[in-house]
Amino acid sequence: MVTIKTSLRQSTRIATAIIHPLPGIGAEPQHSYVPTRDVSKTGISFLHAKKLEIGQRIELAFQDGTEVEVKVQPFRQIGPRCFLIGCKSTAAPDFSGKKRLAELNGK
Repeated sequence: MVTIKTSLRQSTRIATAIIHPLPGIGAEPQHSYVPTRDVSKTGISFLHAKKLEIGQRIELAFQDGTEVEVKVQPFRQIGPRCFLIGCKSTAAPDFSGKKRLAELNGK
């Protein structure tokens, strides 16, 4: 089990996000950079300028090469054009070796 200090979980890292439309909509995936927080084995949160749909699939890629696929959970609007998006991992990411959870959260 990985133990994470609160300060590490709260640190912000930028990830590249591929935001997929819900099935049946027919739109192209969106690409954007998002500041992330609260990275854990089961989920992550990030800030985004647009409201996303619950269940929407997102692929996040970090500078260290770690990739995580998540689905949007309930979120909240924290300002004009600013949403705190909570996401749940669709599969537990591999945090073995150099890709430990503490590294994913930054130092």
